[in-house]
Amino acid sequence: MAIRQERDYRLRFVESLDEDAFRKIVLVPLLSRLGYREIVEYHGGAAEKGKDIVCWYDDPMERRRYVALVVKRGDIHGAVRKSGNASEVLYQVQQTLNEPYRDIYGLTELRIDECIIATTGRIKNTAIESISGTLSGTNLDRIIRFMDQQSVVDLVTKHMPEFWLNERYTLVLLHELRAPISSIAASADYLLQLARRGAVDSRRLSHTAERIAADAEIAHQLAERQYQLRNPGSRMRLEHVDLGRELQYAVEEYGRLLRRRLSQVVSLKVSDDIGNLRLDRRAFKQVMFNLLDNAFRYGLQDDPIEVICVRVSPHLIIRVRSQGQGVPTDHEELIFQPFYNSSPSGSSLELYVARKLVQAMNGELRLTHTADPTEFSIYFQETPREQKE
Repeated sequence: MAIRQERDYRLRFVESLDEDAFRKIVLVPLLSRLGYREIVEYHGGAAEKGKDIVCWYDDPMERRRYVALVVKRGDIHGAVRKSGNASEVLYQVQQTLNEPYRDIYGLTELRIDECIIATTGRIKNTAIESISGTLSGTNLDRIIRFMDQQSVVDLVTKHMPEFWLNERYTLVLLHELRAPISSIAASADYLLQLARRGAVDSRRLSHTAERIAADAEIAHQLAERQYQLRNPGSRMRLEHVDLGRELQYAVEEYGRLLRRRLSQVVSLKVSDDIGNLRLDRRAFKQVMFNLLDNAFRYGLQDDPIEVICVRVSPHLIIRVRSQGQGVPTDHEELIFQPFYNSSPSGSSLELYVARKLVQAMNGELRLTHTADPTEFSIYFQETPREQKE
C-alpha cells in the first residue's frame, strides 16, 4: 500500500510540472545522469526548429549520436489527421529531424540522429500509432522513442533516486512556510495602513509586533527543521540542563507562538525526582515543538495535550499524549519515515526529525500507545550525576 502511494505521488508530481520546470529540474539532470553530453535547451530560441533539448552520446563504435527531445506538458492524444495534439507533436518531430541545427560548441551544422518525445502526461496508443505510422514511410519511425510520465518516474527512480527526497524536502518547506510568511506580510500591511491613517498607538503596535515576532519564530523553526533533516546531530552541544525547566520553557514557548491557532490546552507534569540531563537545548526544543505540533495536527480540538516527565530507573521518560485519530497498529515504525502520510494534509516530517535528534542526544523516541490516547515517549538513560540529589 505504501509503495503504491509513493508511486502515485511521483506520477502526480511529474504531471503537475509545467513544461519549463519539466525540462530544467527533471529531464536535463536525468539526461546527464544517463550519460548524455553537452545538454542544451533550445526551447524558444531562433535555432530551435522543433528541438526543445539537444544532446549527444557515443555509440559502441565511438560514433557520436545526436539526440533531440520534443518536450510537452500533459497527455498526447488523437490521430494526426484529426483534432488533438498528436498532429502538433508530429509537426515538431518532422521539423526536428529535417532541419539541421548549429552546434553552439563547435559551431558546425549538425543533423539529429534520434528523437525522443517526452511528456509529463500519458501518451495514448492512438497517438503513438498515428505518429509512427506517418513517419514509417521514410523509415523515421525507427529513430523515434516515446517517454511518458511512467517512463520518466521509472528512470528517475532508478538513476537518481535521491531526486524524490530532495524535491519533497523543498516542497514541504515551501508549503509550510507560506502560512507564517503570509501572516507576517498581512501584519506589516496592517501597520502601514495604521500609519497612513495616523492611528498607530502603543497597544496596537505592541500587539502586531508580537505577532510578527511569533510568525518569524515559526518560520525559523521550520527552516531549522529542514536543516536538521539534512544534518541531524551536526551541531549538537550537549550540556547538563535542568530537564524540568527545559520542558516548561518548550511548552510555554510553543503555546505562546501558536496561541492564535491553539485551542487545546497543553498541560505539563514533572515528577519531583527529575534532575539534570545532558542535552542540546536547541535540539531538545525542536523535538518538543515537533511532538507538540504533531499532537496538535492530529489531535481533537477540545481535548488537552499532556506532557508528562517521570523517572523510571534507569530512564528519564517524557511522554506526549493526545486524543485523536490514532495510528494504525501496523504503522508504528512507518510514521517515523520521512513523508509518511496518515492523512492527505500530513507530512510527519516532525516525527522523522524528532527521532533523529533524540538519537543524536543518546536517547530513543518510540510510539508507545497508538490510540486513546496516542502517546509518544522519549527515553533518556540516566547517569549518577543526572539523578536529583
